[in-house]
Amino acid sequence: MKKKAQLDQPFIYILAIITIAFIVLFGFRYIGKTQEFTEKAQYVQFQSELKTAVYQVHSKNPDSLTTYSFQSSNKPLSVPEGIKGICFQDLGVKTKVIPDNSYYETFTINDLSPAAEDLCIKTPSIFAFKLENKIINKETVVVISNI
Repeated sequence: MKKKAQLDQPFIYILAIITIAFIVLFGFRYIGKTQEFTEKAQYVQFQSELKTAVYQVHSKNPDSLTTYSFQSSNKPLSVPEGIKGICFQDLGVKTKVIPDNSYYETFTINDLSPAAEDLCIKTPSIFAFKLENKIINKETVVVISNI
């Protein structure tokens, strides 16, 4: 009887090691996916906040200026760490918002126009900018510019 108990013990250790290895492997995989999901969620939140800011300024009086910075009442928007700059490309009625990291998708915003052709704003984890309501060609447009 003693020999049988001695033979069972190595199998229990091997099974325990395999189980721990699977837990560690899947744990690291899901931690990585959680980080990726968090960054994507932060980018979607940035998109939503930027669109909301544009629509709020669009509804104000012409020549209204709103600044998004730490010194103003409107705080800058946060962006994922992987984005170091955001560019704006005027497409006429819309403006294409292009992050410098191809991991994140571009998107468009209606009634937004960059102050300069192909405007790019650096974003060291925060996005500080100015929005101004202007009438251009008898249409209300929100002009975005760097601070």
